[in-house]
Amino acid sequence: MIKTRYLGFVVVLCVISLAFMQSLFAADEDRDVGVVKREVAAQAEAGDLAEDVKLRSELRGFRWLTYEEVLSDPDNMDLSFRYAKQQVVQGNVLGATATLERILMLNPDLPRVRLFYAALLYRLDDLSEAERELQSLVDQEMPEDLRLQLEDYLDKIRLRRRFTRFSVRQNVGYQMDDNRNSAASSKVNLAGDVPVALTGTNKKRRDTSLISSTTISVNHDPGFQAGHEIFASGTYFLQEQTVADSLDLQSFAWSLGGIWKGGRVTITPAMDFSHTFVSREEFLRSQKGGVTVEGTVFNRLKVNAATSLERQDYRKTSESGSATERKGPAWKVSTGAQYFVLPNFRVAGTLSYTDKDAEEEFNGYKTFEMGVNTLVVLKEGHFLLNSVTSTFDFYDEVDTTVASRYRRDKGLRTRVTYGAPLKAFKLDKLRLDKFLPKMFHDVTVLMTYEYNRVLSTITNNTYRNNKYQVLVIKNWEF
Repeated sequence: MIKTRYLGFVVVLCVISLAFMQSLFAADEDRDVGVVKREVAAQAEAGDLAEDVKLRSELRGFRWLTYEEVLSDPDNMDLSFRYAKQQVVQGNVLGATATLERILMLNPDLPRVRLFYAALLYRLDDLSEAERELQSLVDQEMPEDLRLQLEDYLDKIRLRRRFTRFSVRQNVGYQMDDNRNSAASSKVNLAGDVPVALTGTNKKRRDTSLISSTTISVNHDPGFQAGHEIFASGTYFLQEQTVADSLDLQSFAWSLGGIWKGGRVTITPAMDFSHTFVSREEFLRSQKGGVTVEGTVFNRLKVNAATSLERQDYRKTSESGSATERKGPAWKVSTGAQYFVLPNFRVAGTLSYTDKDAEEEFNGYKTFEMGVNTLVVLKEGHFLLNSVTSTFDFYDEVDTTVASRYRRDKGLRTRVTYGAPLKAFKLDKLRLDKFLPKMFHDVTVLMTYEYNRVLSTITNNTYRNNKYQVLVIKNWEF
């Protein structure tokens, strides 16, 4: 159970972050394209957390063990096992294997410890030794959950031995927005500085939607000892509105790049291509090139930096005849860091700057964005992912057809996601495992609430929206 003082610490930190960001607010990206980018990124982040969360949820107590505690009680196998898991989440996998080897020397008949030891050998790419340890457990009696993990790692080793590996991630869910069309809070829009009351479909619209995204990835190992990779992926995103068909979104995106691994530093250059459709009409084609550098400073602190240049080619649609005025390049640079304060509590921060040029200068802008997010890992794989993002938007010129003043946006976006593997809902007690195939037992369930508030010097762009979302995620590797 989470100790009260640590839970209070988490709550206070979130409140402080929220209060700090409320004074800054955030700028909204292009409202249609921004939805696709944010949703795909958020779903990918939550999906990637599954394996790490699973391990961290096994660390009981919100504190770090010390080596002195282990030395003071060397015969306590449970304490040593917890310390080994802690070493892994700190990034010290080699130290963890040494700890597990000592445990197995003292007591070799511990299937759970030996299975975890084999998993670490797998992480270290010592596949032959990992397989030998796993095979030694095949004929032993063990709980069903360990048997499933054993079979899973044997399958992973067979996959890892392939130079080319494929994976598929399928997300599907349901969403509700209380202001899907981002209608102005003032209930009027300016046209040549004249306020015009919102009518018909321009009024605030509550709507629901089906959300689905499918990502197919391929990773190739060229055979370098350091483990460098070449990758390619394709993602199809769909948001199908129940009522407001003019806001239906589709996106096809492709990515091609490489991963260079140099000890504590990883460099990832990539090229990205995408086609975005609004109401089944092509709205934007973009091509982007960029590079991301990630590094581990200390075992618990990771930093990153990225830069990219994107060519944005907007197309006219029946809903937006002036979209081509937004054509132009967008340059972005960002940096960030994440730190595990406790084994089950991570704090991360990001800072970015975007410079967007457009054919019509009043569509060009400069954006400063900052964000704070926290991850709290609970028992049995449950987790809470919270984020607060703030952005300033400064448009380059005045759009006199709307108003005779510069557009300046500021706003706030807060997002809270609760996630857990499907099996964490005690399928065996509900007897649902009798009806669901085994392949569905590792599905991740996400429930999200998002609040978005934007203030602008032009009333047309001042609005708020509350969003509720339920999503399930399933991964396959082959």
